[in-house]
Amino acid sequence: MDAHGAPDPRGLTARGWQRAGALVRWIVPDEAAAAAAAPVAPIARPEAIFAVAAAESSLRPWLTVQPLAAMLGIEVDHRFASDQVGSLLAAVRAIDGPVVICWRHHDMPGIAKHLCPALQPAPTWDMDCFDQAWRFTPEGEGWAMDRIAQRLLPGDAPAPPGLR
Repeated sequence: MDAHGAPDPRGLTARGWQRAGALVRWIVPDEAAAAAAAPVAPIARPEAIFAVAAAESSLRPWLTVQPLAAMLGIEVDHRFASDQVGSLLAAVRAIDGPVVICWRHHDMPGIAKHLCPALQPAPTWDMDCFDQAWRFTPEGEGWAMDRIAQRLLPGDAPAPPGLR
């Protein structure tokens, strides 16, 4: 459905909209949560947000990060298509600070392999998994990767699967 609840096969499911909203406070905790010593956000406040360019069949990645972008007052950069991972990562590297990337599941292993070429075997993303994130952090001359369980909605996995 679209943001107004109208049927749209390119949009998110009701649960997808719930997750998109929950991601906002997962990444940017509110002041009350911070005062209550709630868990620390999984990344620092992003300086930029990237989503894969809209496809004829799906707006889901862009819609997923729209609530976060609105909260932060950031425009989502959606210039890059699925097959433009090199250009995406060049744009990401030009940002001085953390970024959020929302991409299609089947392209995530390529992004991981570009950032962490030493990962053996290359990580995979379960096409039915919507409750985890991959975090890439600078490490020496390269990047390290870990998986984070979001634990935002009932039924989410308590821990991410190991790299496989």
